[in-house]
Amino acid sequence: MSGKSDILFITDDGLHIKEITEDEQLLRRIKIHFAKSDAQAIDILSSMPEIPVFIIHALPDINGFDISRSLSEQFPGILTIIITDHQPDIDQEHDNCDSSLIMPLPETQEDYAMVIRQGIRTHNYIKRKTQEYKSMSEEKDSMEETTHTIMGLYQDLANLVHCGQSLQETVDRDGCCQIITEALKDMGLDCSIEFKDDEGDKKEIRQLTIESGKHFEIIDNSARIYFANSKYAGLIDVQPSDGEPFDEERLSDPLHLIRNQFISFLDRFGRIEEKEQLLVGYKAILDKLEEIIKNADVSGKTQKIRKDLENDTESIFNILDKIREKVPEDVVPWVNEIELSLQFADKVSQQVNSLASILRDLLGTINPSMANDLQSESNESTKSVFSEEEDEGKRKSVDELLESLGV
Repeated sequence: MSGKSDILFITDDGLHIKEITEDEQLLRRIKIHFAKSDAQAIDILSSMPEIPVFIIHALPDINGFDISRSLSEQFPGILTIIITDHQPDIDQEHDNCDSSLIMPLPETQEDYAMVIRQGIRTHNYIKRKTQEYKSMSEEKDSMEETTHTIMGLYQDLANLVHCGQSLQETVDRDGCCQIITEALKDMGLDCSIEFKDDEGDKKEIRQLTIESGKHFEIIDNSARIYFANSKYAGLIDVQPSDGEPFDEERLSDPLHLIRNQFISFLDRFGRIEEKEQLLVGYKAILDKLEEIIKNADVSGKTQKIRKDLENDTESIFNILDKIREKVPEDVVPWVNEIELSLQFADKVSQQVNSLASILRDLLGTINPSMANDLQSESNESTKSVFSEEEDEGKRKSVDELLESLGV
């Protein structure tokens, strides 16, 4: 039978109660269990702990208040209905107010049936309210647990965002590993990151990362996730700091996100390393080129050539002027041709100076600290060996000749 159709009466005489239930139609569906002591009541309630309990208080035979107190200790939350014709004292009321309901002993059979029905209703009402309270308490606990979980997930998300921002700001591989270790520590995880140097191990890990579901595994209370890119490969081992099993449902996605952030950093770090290697190569080339130009002593050699040409040209022009004064008129054209050839040599000297200027500009670009001195040399060396007072027409004719020759 269901609990609603069972009640327990603790009394030394159950005959009167049976007569009442047989005469009252509304009580005929009730099955009454009888006990004469709290020990017998405990035996019955052990199998039916949620049925209404009625106690006939009849001093000195049965002390309903003591029995109620004893049952409440054995079955917390139980409600007993004490039916008595004795006025309880204040201490008895105080001791049993939470676990018992005190009813007066009815004078008629109808009143007795009403007391039983009311006792059952009160019991069922309290039972229903207790279940509702328990449900609300469980719902409250569930909401608190859910709130705690949401707050934990929020904190995990905040840690991941901070971790990603920090990884974007660093260009140091060891620093990156430290950032990840601290982020996982804030999530309650101890972490170790291992890079593989052996090419065979790298190849095996890269194959694991390609195959779906192979790059992540849980081993005992810890988890392992593999990472790999074109240059690096390795693994991240994590385990809860408190020794609890790894919470895959909560921590799997954050761990995968950190792995992806780590791989993105390694891709960027690899490109930085490649650029640094190129810069080292470029610097070596520039240092070598600077050494070659310096050792070539272009400025010194071109200055010497210019001075020699200038001195020789000046002497020869003086001689040519004297020759014109002494030779016949028909020889003068030959003298002019000689002068023209000397002007051609002057133009070649300027071309040499231009080449030297280009090399000086290159050296100034390689080594900016030398740029001012090299510029002064360049301005000086580009001057023509002809004086400023030379006939401009002669210069123009030489330039036209050089242009016709493609120089």
